[in-house]
Amino acid sequence: MSSMASGIGGLVISSHVRHVWASSSASAFDFLKPDALLSASPLLQDPNKRPRLLPAPVGPLPPLPVPDEPRPQSTPPEIDYGVNAYLAAGLKPLTARDETLKLQAITYERKCALKKWLSLISVNFQAWEIARRALGPFEPSFACKGLVDSVRDAAGVKASSTLHNRAGPLLRYVKFWKGRGHKCFPVSEGQVYSFFKDGGDMAPTFPRSLMISISFAVHVFGLVWTDDPLRSGRVKGLVASHYATKREEVRRPAFTVEQIKLLERIVMDNGRSSYDRVAAGFFLLLAYGRLRFSDGQRVTSFLLDQPDPNKPELGYLECTAKRTKSQVGMIKKAKVLPVVIPLAAVGLCWIPTWLVLRMKAGLCYGGSVPENEPILPAVAAGGGWTRVPLDVSAASDWLRQLLRHTAQVGPIKVGTHSAKATMLSWAAKVGMDDGPRRLLGFHVKTGDSLIVYSRDAMSHPMRLLVRLILDVKNGKFDPDLTRSGALASELAGESESSEGSTDEECKQVSEEERAVEEVVGEWDPGHGPDEHFARHLVSRCIHKVRDEAGSQLVCGRTISTRFEVLNKKPAFMHPLCSGCFSV
Repeated sequence: MSSMASGIGGLVISSHVRHVWASSSASAFDFLKPDALLSASPLLQDPNKRPRLLPAPVGPLPPLPVPDEPRPQSTPPEIDYGVNAYLAAGLKPLTARDETLKLQAITYERKCALKKWLSLISVNFQAWEIARRALGPFEPSFACKGLVDSVRDAAGVKASSTLHNRAGPLLRYVKFWKGRGHKCFPVSEGQVYSFFKDGGDMAPTFPRSLMISISFAVHVFGLVWTDDPLRSGRVKGLVASHYATKREEVRRPAFTVEQIKLLERIVMDNGRSSYDRVAAGFFLLLAYGRLRFSDGQRVTSFLLDQPDPNKPELGYLECTAKRTKSQVGMIKKAKVLPVVIPLAAVGLCWIPTWLVLRMKAGLCYGGSVPENEPILPAVAAGGGWTRVPLDVSAASDWLRQLLRHTAQVGPIKVGTHSAKATMLSWAAKVGMDDGPRRLLGFHVKTGDSLIVYSRDAMSHPMRLLVRLILDVKNGKFDPDLTRSGALASELAGESESSEGSTDEECKQVSEEERAVEEVVGEWDPGHGPDEHFARHLVSRCIHKVRDEAGSQLVCGRTISTRFEVLNKKPAFMHPLCSGCFSV
């Protein structure tokens, strides 16, 4: 019976092969036919050397040997929820979909910013040099790819947030004059002065923000003006009068010695979550490196220089950072900024352990950092890290959760900028000279070259910083005592206006949002008419409501008192929650 089955199986296979060869003659592929195959191969012309068609085996397969070893688990490592301050701070780990949407949202953010500037230019094309060049008849066609490309190229490497913040005041200015039936471009000194006099209730810093926006538009997009409003005496006086009523500026306090020591203990604590240990090391990197949060995310290399492990005060972690806030100008932003961090610490030597933690976590820990890879990324939902940089607000919440057991000094909570202020504040209190402190804080005088930040130029300030750290460690100097008798310093409490381009007082979001809707018009990535939306009262981020009861958002957040459920869909859909929208 089995021989008969084998014979039938062999006939079926042979028939199938002949059918394939016959049908292949009409195919677009140039298959070799059996006769052509025999003539092309002298080896196959010998009947004794031709391959035989054997009958196909039938029946169940024999048992296969399996090694007696435990099979590797394919489930991803879970986050340690018990000791993870990331989750305790209310931060949501990113899933793979969230990570993709976050990266795509960066592009959408850029498109929204360019849309605002294109709307401003379309108010009067002739008032903008960039529009006249892009749309003018004398421009060669090969050099002119349209207004959109021209605006995108002119924006260059400007941050998307900067483009948004500079466009906001101008949109309010356009809305004001549009409501009165007047054109406002080209910008005239008289109209600017009248707007400040009759513009109604505005924040003390808004007039200054408008002047900065006008200057930005002139230099970047070629806005035309008359009577030079930027140099008008009455305009500048009115701007100064408004700005004088601004409330006292709030600065983040520096870390205390105990807070620095706690972060060092977290890095060295094997019982803590690896996520908290990596994050604590990053905040220490900012503190000992005198870096802003954004500058710390732009570190491009690590080099551990530790000649003697028993004497950490003799070693350094040498890093480079690119495109930092201190590097002003196209040429300087293309260079790297040397960042030297002493291994000396007020408590435990944490840097070598932190680099090992980064290596085990799959993060960059030595040599060059891959392009666009953040030093502190967001946590992935299934374990590990994403490629999305952690935003500054989430980092501040994480930092405060790590330091929740330490005493708060003063009414202002610590933030990420507390890290940069710490060493500069200590140096000011101990009486360090202005020159070394200026170099330690990466503050450049107007006209100075970036050459002052060379490795050799930082040698003397770094020796002074190491001495200061060791004095704090040995109890010879306590920066947390009262400032009685300490030298006052401009750098310790210096206003970091270059930290970002936002101003909480001048934003006046409701007025700006109405101006955007009226001047820019609709801008929507596409959503159904039956969908409902909510807006965060502080961040102004738009979310999508999940259920009809209006209690949950698509991103998983609960609609609390910090959200406003919108009666209708906003005309200009920005900014959007990356967890609720696919943009």
